[in-house]
Amino acid sequence: MKRSARLRLAALTAVGGCLLTACSPAADGTGPEDPGTLVLGGVTEPQTLDLTVTPNASIPSILLGNVYETLVERDQNGAVRPGLASSWDVERDRRRYVFHLRQGVKFGNGEPFTARDVVYSFRRVTAAGSRHPFRQQFAAVSGVEARDDRTVEVNLKRPSNLWLLNLAGPVGVILNEKAVGSLADRPVGTGPFRFDRWDRGNRIVLARNDAYWGPKTQFRSASFRFFNDPNALSNAMLAGELDIISSVPAPQSLPQFRSGNAFRVTTGHTNGEVVLGFNESHPALRDRRVRQAITQAIDRAALLKTVWAGYGTLIGSMVPPTDPWYEDLSKRLPYDPAAAKRLLQSAGHGDGLRLRFRVPTRPYATQAAQFVADQLGRVGVQASMEQVEFPGRWLDEVFTKGEYDMTLILHSEPMDIVQYGDPSYYWHYDNAQVRRALADADAGTPQEQVAGMREAARTIADDAASCWLWLMPNLQVTTKSVTGVPLNVVSGGYELGSIRKS
Repeated sequence: MKRSARLRLAALTAVGGCLLTACSPAADGTGPEDPGTLVLGGVTEPQTLDLTVTPNASIPSILLGNVYETLVERDQNGAVRPGLASSWDVERDRRRYVFHLRQGVKFGNGEPFTARDVVYSFRRVTAAGSRHPFRQQFAAVSGVEARDDRTVEVNLKRPSNLWLLNLAGPVGVILNEKAVGSLADRPVGTGPFRFDRWDRGNRIVLARNDAYWGPKTQFRSASFRFFNDPNALSNAMLAGELDIISSVPAPQSLPQFRSGNAFRVTTGHTNGEVVLGFNESHPALRDRRVRQAITQAIDRAALLKTVWAGYGTLIGSMVPPTDPWYEDLSKRLPYDPAAAKRLLQSAGHGDGLRLRFRVPTRPYATQAAQFVADQLGRVGVQASMEQVEFPGRWLDEVFTKGEYDMTLILHSEPMDIVQYGDPSYYWHYDNAQVRRALADADAGTPQEQVAGMREAARTIADDAASCWLWLMPNLQVTTKSVTGVPLNVVSGGYELGSIRKS
């Protein structure tokens, strides 16, 4: 697999990678009772803060919209709105975008924000040898130029509906050239917070950016702390050490927060598909009948109830309900063990099939994998389950090197159905009809985009390109003093700007 393809990860993450932090009352000299501090709790600590070299979703979940900003943003419903660009013009052929930048914006290091920073940031993504994990999202870009300090022109090789949407994510982050040497441990952006410090193994602390160009945050500091044990995370919240659990890693824990008046539980949408992925370089898994058999051998409704306490949505393809091309395809290949056995028989595996099943060390993944392995065993598929440390070993051995037959992972990148159009991606799924439908959708009118994306979604569903187990909800717990939490996860960042605490 080519290096650039290996890195085009769909923001793979484990639950809890969406946001994360919890501070003990004395961690910053203040505690959650101080309205000037915000303390959040979660379970996934990044290994680096450089989001230009790794797809680990825990990095943008902390930094995007807080430290880093983009030219455009997406609101809670997914609509595009101005960001660092106050407006933009699109030529009639949809191949030239002209962005008009906000004035009076500075980076956290005091450097002024100009068109030069946009040009530098975008060219860094597209440069030869770029290691950016989402470089492919800029594949349509042919050039970027500064017309003047406040105006940037971007030219595309072809019209692309997804390109502007992708600008709101990690690929669109605007960097300051003087600060790129410290991206791994001291990121610098234009956002409402500045990076303060990282106590490895414990917390990341952000400080208010008093020079911010937009509305100022209420909080002098926001502290993100990491818990390896979901029970310890819940106990910290119950003990009054946290303001927010931003992504509940064990929904079975929610009843204790629903009783009484101390806490509030909220449920929103995510882009997080829990995917049972097949390595289609394996001869057996290249046969669609085997993939269909595996899909029909799994009672996904029972799995969701058993593993995730019934929270979440059953889906039959790589499309969440918040996308305009969503259709309910969850019954396309329904649970039917007898049909699964017949398919395996017709594919030449009536006497059984052995598969190497490698899953990341995250509670949702290991619990779901045990359920899946048990159900597959009932139709003659022996899935030998092995837990692999996440993110390090899983990204290296499974995602990059392809050392697996099946895996199970949460994909959280918006509109990540496009990965089924890339045969070099770690599934190695190769279908010309899907590639054509995705390409036509990206270049077409809004109506053609919806039609093409639906065609691609139906094809991969019927083809059992993967088995989509369920769509993760965005489950949060807050104290009653906290309001304005973002309900939905749209672009990958957990933005703190709307949050208030009394």
